[in-house]
Amino acid sequence: MQSKESSKDPLVDALVSELHDVAFRRVPNVFVKRGKQKELDIKHLRTITERNFPEEWQEDPANALELLLKRAISLLEGKFGDPPGDKKEDKRIIMQEAALRLFNIDDSP
Repeated sequence: MQSKESSKDPLVDALVSELHDVAFRRVPNVFVKRGKQKELDIKHLRTITERNFPEEWQEDPANALELLLKRAISLLEGKFGDPPGDKKEDKRIIMQEAALRLFNIDDSP
């Protein structure tokens, strides 16, 4: 995936691309080869995950990646959706909830 706006840091751009791919493949399927699908090339996320969750990585890389994503998501703040000036009931979703749903790690089907 190539973002319309890229950062000035190639590593950030690579991570954005890898996260995009993970979101569309779903975490449990990232390391699975099915039919014509091959294992995702997420070398930067692999390195970060292995460094932060070495024991979990050895046992189950998909679980370790999910733990990394949950840790990162827990640091998100704020909401998005309706603009703050909207006088109606605030129906914006918090960023943490949106990210959990994006990566399908909110324990929903």
